[in-house]
Amino acid sequence: MTHSQETPDQSQKAEPLPETREPLKAYQRLSEKIQDAIEKSGLKVGDKLPPERALAETFGVSRNSVREAIRTLSEQGILKSRHGDGTYICGSDLAPLTAALLNAVDTEGKSFDHIMEFRLVIEPSIARIATARHSAEQLHQLKIIVCDQQLKLLHGENDGELDAQFHTLLAAATGNPVFVDIVSHLNELFSHNRADDVRLKRRMEEAINEHLMIIDALERKDADACSDAMARHLHAVAEKHFLAQSRERGSAC
Repeated sequence: MTHSQETPDQSQKAEPLPETREPLKAYQRLSEKIQDAIEKSGLKVGDKLPPERALAETFGVSRNSVREAIRTLSEQGILKSRHGDGTYICGSDLAPLTAALLNAVDTEGKSFDHIMEFRLVIEPSIARIATARHSAEQLHQLKIIVCDQQLKLLHGENDGELDAQFHTLLAAATGNPVFVDIVSHLNELFSHNRADDVRLKRRMEEAINEHLMIIDALERKDADACSDAMARHLHAVAEKHFLAQSRERGSAC
């Protein structure tokens, strides 16, 4: 008996092999869990963490592991322990980190694919965080931007600047200035993709609907839906970019 062998879809790109790294120690894994819990709980700079005993019970670990995790996060400038008073969330000097990230997404020597891959990692996460942290005023402003986009569409005008404002305001809704700086920089890098020859009427309509889906998820406080809506939006941006590039190559022939 012969067995049929499946042939991989040639249209799909091979996935890169995952990078290997040494297994994390217990306190390192715990520090990541604490960071994730801080993010999801909406705690802000200056807020106090629960005591060690409560953290140990919450995460099912020893108090020694909690101390090590807190020490690690303190060294990173995320937490600060005050003797006899507890552990607090603190701010850190974000300038070096922000500068490094801005340099990393500079277009020089990097393809559109590389930058879009970065956006697909960062912006859905921004949308997820903004779901929990946005204010009523920020949600209102996002709706105003989309209304203004619709007016631009009706008048046959380019809405590229409004599109950029939408992404920047969503980043601001996270309360994290690093996200705002990164998205603002990405908007500058992608400004040429919002030019008149790329922002076709059909694409403008699609982008407006995609923005409305993001707003709807924000309003429902559905983090998964908001993240997914942003990912679909960015995939559509990439697809239209490649179509525009194909048209340019076809007209050049």
